[in-house]
Amino acid sequence: MIDFLVKRFVKDYEKTGDPAVRAAYVGFSSAVGIICNVFLFVLKLIIGIVTGSAAVIADSVNNLTDSLSNIITMIGARISVKPADREHPFGHGRVEYITGFIMSAAVIGVGLSFFVDSVGAILHPRDLNFSLVPFLLLVGSIGVKFLMSVFYRKMALRINSELLKAQSADSLGDVLTTSVTAVSLLVSVFTRFSADGLMGAVVSCFIVRTGVTIAKNTLSPLIGAKMDRGLYDGILSVINGTEGILNSHDLMIHNYGSGISYATIHAEMPGNMTLEDAHRTADLAEKKVKEELGVSLVIHLDPVDLSDNHKTIRASLERELKEIIEKTDPAIAYHDLQISYGKSPEAAFDLVIPFSHNEEQAAEFMKELKEKLTEEFPGFKFSINMERNLVD
Repeated sequence: MIDFLVKRFVKDYEKTGDPAVRAAYVGFSSAVGIICNVFLFVLKLIIGIVTGSAAVIADSVNNLTDSLSNIITMIGARISVKPADREHPFGHGRVEYITGFIMSAAVIGVGLSFFVDSVGAILHPRDLNFSLVPFLLLVGSIGVKFLMSVFYRKMALRINSELLKAQSADSLGDVLTTSVTAVSLLVSVFTRFSADGLMGAVVSCFIVRTGVTIAKNTLSPLIGAKMDRGLYDGILSVINGTEGILNSHDLMIHNYGSGISYATIHAEMPGNMTLEDAHRTADLAEKKVKEELGVSLVIHLDPVDLSDNHKTIRASLERELKEIIEKTDPAIAYHDLQISYGKSPEAAFDLVIPFSHNEEQAAEFMKELKEKLTEEFPGFKFSINMERNLVD
């Protein structure tokens, strides 16, 4: 069914890397969400009024906020695909994150408001009017929300959208909150314990929690989240698979919205390669990354000395480096080992230390590493530059 609807309402649905197609997916998903959430809001509001349940009314307003978030998401998706202009040369893709944050603020506000109302219901309990038909309709709404969660999840996986993943998680949370609301209605009617206000407060807390989660997911890319592992590995695969490139490192990806990324990388090439050939090789690799992954890439060239004498010294240095690192933490890595021969030989390299090591620990390890290398290779000077792992 989902495949049929996508083919019917999303033009060029197979081109998921195209920003316009991604926006169409988000717009279609949001339209489905608006229809379903407005229906659930009206249904639960009627049930809440008939039964007098504060928890059901709070749950209905939760669905109303969901429909409003769908509207905001749809608007954001339309704005995000606007082409670059003089004021925004990198496009408008980050609008998607901004609208997500606005949505989260609205959700948190509604949750806090109904938490206050629910506390009032706890302090001043009300008699509830139980009716089988409204109760069954409430149970049926749980199934609708579950199907919506599955729908959002499948749409999110197609285009790797954090917003749609958040919508899926929100819908799954609604399944739980409505289930709790239904149970509280039964408890309040058939026992003397007034669970309605208490469950209303619980539902309100779930609403606030959902808002906080959405805020975290949408603000993280704006603050500077770690790079996407799939895209990171994809770029490395293309670069390292290009003839003439020996290895690569220092990949940095800058995200300007879903499907809009710029990147820089250092590529190692034979030192005896002519500048013209090196430029041609880098240009070819950049074009391949753009065509296959949609990323605008700039390559910095690192020459590597492949002479026999250099190979011997380099191999010896790398063996020692790997042995020391393995004994300390296999998660530590190094790259860009450069050896120069002037008045005295010098080796320089970058050391990638994970965030599990704080600054003090990292500095101590670098000091010990330099001392051990100097001891093993007397006469050599060592220059170590520390970096952090930007992926894991």
